[in-house]
Amino acid sequence: MTELQSLGLLALQSEQHAPDLLNALAVAVYTTDTEGRITFYNDAAAELWGVRPELGKSEFCGSWKLYTPDGVPMRHDQCPMAVALRERRTIRGAEAIAERPDGTRVPFMPFPTPLYDRNGTFTGAVNVLVDITERKRAEQERARRAEEQSALYRFTDRLYRTPSREEACQAAIEAIGIALGCPRAAVLLFDGAGVMRFVAWRELSERYRQAVEGHSPWRPGEPEAQPICIADTEATDALAGLQPVLHEEGIRALAFIPVTVDDGVVGKFMIYADAPRGFDGRDLDIALTIARQLGFFLERNRAEEARRLLAAVVDSSDDAILTKDLQGTITSWNGGAERLFGYTAEEVVGKPVTILIPLDRQNEEPIILARIRSGARIQHYETVRQRKDGSLIDISLTVSPVKDGHGRIVGASKIARDITERRRALDQQQMLLREMDHRIKNLFTLAAGVVSLSAQAASSPEALAAAVHDRLTALSRAHTLTLPQRSIDAVGTAQATTLHALITTIVAPYEDQQARITISGADCPVSGHAITSLALLFNEFATNAAKYGSLSLPGGVVTVACSQEGDLMRIVWTERGGPPVLAPGVSEGFGSVLAAGTVQRQLAGELTRDWEPDGLVIRLSASIDRFAA
Repeated sequence: MTELQSLGLLALQSEQHAPDLLNALAVAVYTTDTEGRITFYNDAAAELWGVRPELGKSEFCGSWKLYTPDGVPMRHDQCPMAVALRERRTIRGAEAIAERPDGTRVPFMPFPTPLYDRNGTFTGAVNVLVDITERKRAEQERARRAEEQSALYRFTDRLYRTPSREEACQAAIEAIGIALGCPRAAVLLFDGAGVMRFVAWRELSERYRQAVEGHSPWRPGEPEAQPICIADTEATDALAGLQPVLHEEGIRALAFIPVTVDDGVVGKFMIYADAPRGFDGRDLDIALTIARQLGFFLERNRAEEARRLLAAVVDSSDDAILTKDLQGTITSWNGGAERLFGYTAEEVVGKPVTILIPLDRQNEEPIILARIRSGARIQHYETVRQRKDGSLIDISLTVSPVKDGHGRIVGASKIARDITERRRALDQQQMLLREMDHRIKNLFTLAAGVVSLSAQAASSPEALAAAVHDRLTALSRAHTLTLPQRSIDAVGTAQATTLHALITTIVAPYEDQQARITISGADCPVSGHAITSLALLFNEFATNAAKYGSLSLPGGVVTVACSQEGDLMRIVWTERGGPPVLAPGVSEGFGSVLAAGTVQRQLAGELTRDWEPDGLVIRLSASIDRFAA
């Protein structure tokens, strides 16, 4: 028998001191007779029951109502005190719940013990009721915390195993439902336009989601955002615009929990309750923990996406991209490097980068490594490297330091770009510039000669100006035929012209709607100095025909007949329909000088003129090789 029970028995045996002694106890105590009628109870028992039962009438227990530990109603004649009286034995380890008239419930442990007098006669029982409310609360709190920890553990485990943002958000909702007892929840994240969008949700209608999507108490990236709790949505002005849809959805309490990345808001975690509810500090701690974990996942997911994208870009790049450590050992190798140098990644990773450097340039690598160790970056360094097959390739090299998470330089990244085509283009450009310089000098020399020779035959300054203008214009038209032709993907090269094309271009200004000049017969390429010489020559023919010959009268015509005899090209210029033909005097004009210089010295050919009665006939013959020299 316990000390408390012994005290109760002694008190009953000394009726004079029983009330004072039992009322002094802080624990609830009451007694019954053998039939279970309550014969005594102390103040602590009345406080536990919330009622004062009538002595001699209330039976077995003074509580308003009784329940089993799991909430099932219990009749008073089935309570532990009734069992102890019927079976005349002590009951230990039982639990029950007493309900007061005001509806509050008190969990307790009863200790009913049968009583006997000095003669051993059964006289009733004494019961000690121990209020275990705090113990139950502690047990519930421990169970709640254990459940919270379990939910957080499962949530964290899922975050590390899932690559899906949507699945991670759904896992967060499940965790908050378990930890806070709020099955209705949602996760919304800002989209690329800065609009808050639902990503995952539970027990929310589509109409509600459409109505509130886009609403956010924070701006994207807002720092130091704090949770916002609404204990009763119908008793606040903070959600005036949303109250109708909240009422229709049956939401009476909610909390906005910021989801942050790098201390800036990227979304929100919504917690909903169907009845007014306050969210205490522990609720918010758990919600913020889950939100932070989700933020960490989103940050990690974003970084992994960026790494995957970078890896895809690096792998698909046409440039050779590789990394090496500070000893010059290759540590990574992309597809562009494989295509440029001919080695696969398996062949070069772990090998020294010097396998790509020609023997006469091996001194470059120590210099590059020294600069990288000092934190310097090398940009657009043009050099030569060696392929697997031994061939050399011109490259532009960019080298940058690679740092670890602590900012220490641990290696270098290299981007090598094939500049072979650029070098070829540059060489072609230089060649064209040299050619241009040569041509310009030649044109100035030629222009000076034209002016000098024209001055000898000119009768006045006006005639000199007109002659020089016409002859230089002819040269300009001929020069146009030699300009390089360019395309989008090719370096321009000088276009070839032909004899027919050259004559057509030079005589074009003297044509009219009646097509008075015809060109027929064999054709051949014309290039180099022959273009300039022939352009001036045919311009002289056409100019004289227009001034004095067949083209000076409306009905006059010119035919140019070309024929090839072996290696010899023959050209016959025939004028018909012009004025009477008169042979020129003995003075030597521009045409004669030009004919001598062009035909005899440059083309090594012959030129004759016949002043026939019907018109002038000019015969020119020269080797075809001279036309294309």
